Formats: sequence, C-alpha cells, structure tokens
Amino acid sequence: MSTISNGITTVTPILIEGYTAERATRNITHQILGSNERAVSLRPAEFRTGSIKALFETQAAAILLEQLLAAAQLLTYADSVLPATNMTFISGNFKTEIDDSTLAVWWVEFDFVEVIP
Repeated sequence: MSTISNGITTVTPILIEGYTAERATRNITHQILGSNERAVSLRPAEFRTGSIKALFETQAAAILLEQLLAAAQLLTYADSVLPATNMTFISGNFKTEIDDSTLAVWWVEFDFVEVIP
C-alpha cells in the first residue's frame, strides 16, 4: 500500500501504475592543459527526481491529492511493499484525468524532487 501525506492529510491510491526516478551525477572532470590526463572532482549524486502515476477510486480522492501537490509544502511518499521508494519530496507539475476505459476511476500523475526534511 502506498500513501502520500503532508503529515496531517494522507491520501491512499488504490494503485501506483508508474514510478520513475533518476539521479544525476555531479562528478566533474577537467582536461589538464598540455596533458592527456584528466583531473577528477568526485561529488555525490543529486537526490531523486521523477514521476509517479497514482489511481484513485473517486474524483474527490484525486482532487485531495491535487490540493496536497498544489500547496507549498513538503510531502512524504511511503510504500509498504517497495520501501526503497519512500521519500520526502516537493511536487512539480501534475495532471489529473479520468480513466478512458472505465470512466469511473481517476489518474493523477505528478513530478517530484526528493528533498531532505
């Protein structure tokens, strides 16, 4: 089970269909003038950025997630099945749509940037 929360309000999608994340490296290489060698500055990778696509049984639940995503606040994503995906994040762009095949359930897809709380 997955949840998205601001610490006061929690929404629970019935399904997470998509989770993608990437981390950019921040290592820097410098060409040494007059040499074939390179100097390397090692730095830790950035935090995760990506997107999540969540399914809700009702429009009201989807709108509740929209409200959480639209507010200027830190959110947490927690998944009991895949705890490696757990994080604190800020939201990026998001969109909501009704499922074309059923016209009964709602999808909310949103971008995230992981942060340290």
